[in-house]
Amino acid sequence: MKNSSRIVITGATGAIGSALAEMLAARNVPMVFACRNIDKAQKLRQKIIDKFPSNIVDIAILKLDLASLSSVREFVVALTKLLDGDKLEALVNNAGVIARSYTLTEDGWEYNFGINYIAVWELTNLIRPLIKSGGRIVNVVSCTVHVASLDDDCLQCARKCEGSYNRLKRYSEAKLALLMATKEMSRRFDDLYIAAADPGIVDSGMIAMGKWFDPLADIFFRPFIKSPVKGALPLFRALTDHDISLGTVYIYQGKRGKKEFPKSVLENSFTERLWNDTALKLRE
Repeated sequence: MKNSSRIVITGATGAIGSALAEMLAARNVPMVFACRNIDKAQKLRQKIIDKFPSNIVDIAILKLDLASLSSVREFVVALTKLLDGDKLEALVNNAGVIARSYTLTEDGWEYNFGINYIAVWELTNLIRPLIKSGGRIVNVVSCTVHVASLDDDCLQCARKCEGSYNRLKRYSEAKLALLMATKEMSRRFDDLYIAAADPGIVDSGMIAMGKWFDPLADIFFRPFIKSPVKGALPLFRALTDHDISLGTVYIYQGKRGKKEFPKSVLENSFTERLWNDTALKLRE
């Protein structure tokens, strides 16, 4: 990883994103914070500059709201202008959400699926030409993919699921879709290194369920889950690991390093069909 090219981090102001940003700043890696809340991003940038006063920390901030595909496209235009002909080192698709209730994005997608999969798919495909040959894409997935399943109706359901809404089910399905897309990226983007990173269960606002038992969970559960720094380590390793090859895709996890994708994804013909169906839906 050279310091001359920028790394885009979506959701940089979140718990994991900010921890990753500090790790990269310690190495003088130029970054682009792609964030919905510009004020929080500016405060994070200043915090990092103050923490590493002897470093030349180059951090640009651009607006990105994954609940709006028009915002995704506007972000890519702004990023292209910022780069001014230069290429990116990497894209880290870190931003994510667990919606507490049935909500639709600006474009009519169920919130979990729309943000965690649809917008990431669109963003990655639009940014892909801006990443240098030999650069990287890191998609943040979830351990919940192991209890999820998808079928031919998943995109249709992502628009019409109000009557049987289950936030964790929709979240895990979206992350499984992203895992499948990661596998397809490794096949289609043959000059880039593609990886997934699973941070595990991390102490962040995402795990708050908005229920009566949240205070009890804070007391009995939260102290035993990962810190944001530990959650960011798989992302950092996915960006810096040199023991990889083009066309081979890994999932980076905690202290266990990396492992190959599950056969249920690698040998599943549905992954290509989902990719193609997503492309058709987004171009309708």
